[in-house]
Amino acid sequence: MTSTINNVIARASAEIGGFYPGNSLFGNWYAEEHGAVYKNAQFCAMGLSWVFYKEGALDIFPKHAYTPSGVNWFKAKKRWHSGSINEIKRGDILYFNFPGAPDRVSHVGIAERDGSGGRVQTIEFNTSGTVGGNQRNGRVVARKIRSAHIVGWGRPAYQSEKAAKVPAKNKSIAQLVDEVLAGKHGNGAQRHKSLGTQYTAVRKELNKRLSKKAKPAAKSVSQLVDEVLANKHGSGETRKKSLGSNYKAVQAEINKRFAKPAKKSIYQLADEVLANKHGSGEARKKSLGSNYKAVQAEVNKQLRR
Repeated sequence: MTSTINNVIARASAEIGGFYPGNSLFGNWYAEEHGAVYKNAQFCAMGLSWVFYKEGALDIFPKHAYTPSGVNWFKAKKRWHSGSINEIKRGDILYFNFPGAPDRVSHVGIAERDGSGGRVQTIEFNTSGTVGGNQRNGRVVARKIRSAHIVGWGRPAYQSEKAAKVPAKNKSIAQLVDEVLAGKHGNGAQRHKSLGTQYTAVRKELNKRLSKKAKPAAKSVSQLVDEVLANKHGSGETRKKSLGSNYKAVQAEINKRFAKPAKKSIYQLADEVLANKHGSGEARKKSLGSNYKAVQAEVNKQLRR
């Protein structure tokens, strides 16, 4: 599936103002598939990758964290451009090489408007919120005006606005189900309105597809405990409902794990917290016991580095 320029830019602009001094939303998302090292890494490319992912458009934009790989992808697709800033079009993906190390492409943003008068307005992830500051690792999502340091730009093959407005009745049930799974028709009343007379048939086919998916293998008590500590089953009644018949066994194992006080140094415990081995919130407090405040202080110290 692809998306329109308007939808992609709307999705990106909704993130303006976000500040991520530690782990970022986009790094956490990227880390799910590529490893925890990306959670607090520079996230300009991961931020835009997340935007295109949310729009179901990773067929027209490469999922990447390393900006030179994005340049290479657009070049391989014959969609790379360079030249005057005035040639930049709304929706183009701009790659930058700012002064200083590293002396290569090391930042990326999306053009919010056409280039004009030697300047272009952009939306950029992981930049500075001001004219000064670290332009390639400022940990802010911001709207910028750029007039220099643009190496070139990729031009995604966006869906035209006209094609995006093709009514649901002109598409097959299979196409509409694909769109629902990509989040194109919203939920509830919004989906009903979007699909119109096709709603019932689409819902039936959607349920049919989902029922065909193999049920996940039963998880061990140990695996469920790890998930509880990662806050994947909530707390209180929510946890009971989520764990079902496994609740008592899981809770007993959690209590067993926490029965012995930690005999590790504050630094070791901080490393474990950063590796998500003590859960979050109340679970973390219970796990760390009297060490909680000292460990949390060390964690905060490490995240500020």
